[in-house]
Amino acid sequence: MARSPKGSPQESKMAALTAPSPTGTSTVLNKISDEMIVCNICFETYNRPKVLPCLHTFCMDCLARLTASKTAKSPKGKLTCPMCREETPLPKNGVKGLRDNFFVSNLCQILHAERERTRNAPRPRSPAPPRREKKEVTCGTHDGEVIKYFCDKCEVPICGDCFVMEHNGHTVSKLKDAASKYCERIRERVGECRERAKPLQQAVSLLVAMENELKQNKETTKEEIHQHAEMLIEAIQQNEEEMVSAVEAIYNDRKDSLANQRGEMQAGLHKLEECMQAAEEALEKDSDVEKLSQWSILENSISEAGDLLPTQGPDVNTCVKFSAEHLHENFRLGVLITESVFQFGAKGTKDGEFDSPFRVVTNSQGEILVADNGNKRLQMFDSKGTFKWKSEKEEGDKFLKPVDVAVTPDGNIYITDVANKCVKKFDPKGEVISKFGNDVLDIPSGIAYDARTDHVLVTDAGKNRITIHSSDGELLHHFGSTGDDDSNFNRPIFVAVNSHSDIIVSDYKNHCVKVFDSEGLFLFKFGGEVGADADRGKHGMPAGLCVDPRDNIIVADIHNGRVDLFRPDGSFLRHIATASDGLLSPYGVAMTPDGRVVVTDVSDCAIKIYKY
Repeated sequence: MARSPKGSPQESKMAALTAPSPTGTSTVLNKISDEMIVCNICFETYNRPKVLPCLHTFCMDCLARLTASKTAKSPKGKLTCPMCREETPLPKNGVKGLRDNFFVSNLCQILHAERERTRNAPRPRSPAPPRREKKEVTCGTHDGEVIKYFCDKCEVPICGDCFVMEHNGHTVSKLKDAASKYCERIRERVGECRERAKPLQQAVSLLVAMENELKQNKETTKEEIHQHAEMLIEAIQQNEEEMVSAVEAIYNDRKDSLANQRGEMQAGLHKLEECMQAAEEALEKDSDVEKLSQWSILENSISEAGDLLPTQGPDVNTCVKFSAEHLHENFRLGVLITESVFQFGAKGTKDGEFDSPFRVVTNSQGEILVADNGNKRLQMFDSKGTFKWKSEKEEGDKFLKPVDVAVTPDGNIYITDVANKCVKKFDPKGEVISKFGNDVLDIPSGIAYDARTDHVLVTDAGKNRITIHSSDGELLHHFGSTGDDDSNFNRPIFVAVNSHSDIIVSDYKNHCVKVFDSEGLFLFKFGGEVGADADRGKHGMPAGLCVDPRDNIIVADIHNGRVDLFRPDGSFLRHIATASDGLLSPYGVAMTPDGRVVVTDVSDCAIKIYKY
């Protein structure tokens, strides 16, 4: 007869529960959980249960309602299991033709009968002996009809009515004969399963061995990490002691120098005080002869004291600072800064303060214009860092979010506004004149003005391309796309032009600088991967760019914390500024008319100016 498919949850539980028990059948049945006899659609006891090929069982009426529902997502002619979503082809007569789960049906009948007997029977004084009754299984389609046959064609147990109605003309066997034949087939299948289990058992053994190996590797790696950490800690502590000793030595040397200079100045001061006192006493004398007789003596004393006066201020530098840096293989905590750097600004929202100063540019008067990204504004300073003006929010527009800035010879200003996905043009006083690029730009980042061609160049970090516009904003040309080859980009963030109108682009995530002609034809590139040949101009993350009067290229490398100088052909010349010069995270660079390099440092929100 039909069974719940081998391996189903119902059969596994029933096999354990129906084993002989000294406490009797009722105790076994009481252990049956409701989940074995409750439909997961209606949450009621199964009524004419049907089993799907995925081994999930449901009431026939529940499945019929499910297939008829307009909200059901099953393909036509198929039924989707509500539990696992596996699709089952429906027989010609629909849900009615699905296999009956006789195991579950019989279990429900036995459980119902046992609970009725237990409810109505008086409580026995002693446990009744176990009773095992053989109960015939009835058909789930034809009520009351006993299952006696097996349809060889459909391979399902059937009753007499099933044979006459649904299985007429099919080859039919007696249930007992079919059971004998299929039991033999099941034994063959079990043998096949045993053979198939052997490689699985071998695989399980291998996985157990791999788990043990993984555990051993974990413990070994943890110990190596611990040992390496101890070594790092020792090296860092040694570097700490060396740096503290260096600071003490610098302090003592400069303190002694200051003390010596102070002693000399105090001696001169004491000599002058004595001269002044002698001169005042001579002036108080009554006799002119006495006054005049003291003149030569006083003149010599005053001259000698004057020789002790300093010709200039103290020549000792009091700058002693610490600049932290990333730990490399040398395990340095940072560097000591012993030379002063001219800088201005700090983190904040007031005039002259910054929040993420991204880019900087200078005009012909040496004024310094900063794109203060975090504060959503531009700020203008004179060459000494004195605040002059700031841009205001444009009425009816989103807040300005400037990334880069460029100036024209007549003082007009172009900025890339990433918040509004456009380029804005300002007059020299910071008033908006026009804007363009909303229809072509995604993430406008870098911008440069080419006075030779009167073109505006923009890097689009979203579309990974360079757009070339007229000074009025008309799109003239664009080149580049996403990629790591010579003609494409991965996050081009800044751009500059030289005296030949060559276009210089910092390809941020490709870790290099690329140079193109004025039409966008690739010429050459220079730089390298993060950390590669760090002392020879290989870029970690190239950011801001500018060129000097000789077309040498200046690059801000934010990852390695330095500003580098390259020849026009991209060959490395030297470092302009590093961490030892007080540089932390350089992002934007610009040249002043008098040949100094202006750098935006986003770590301490300051503008730093170095000798070139």
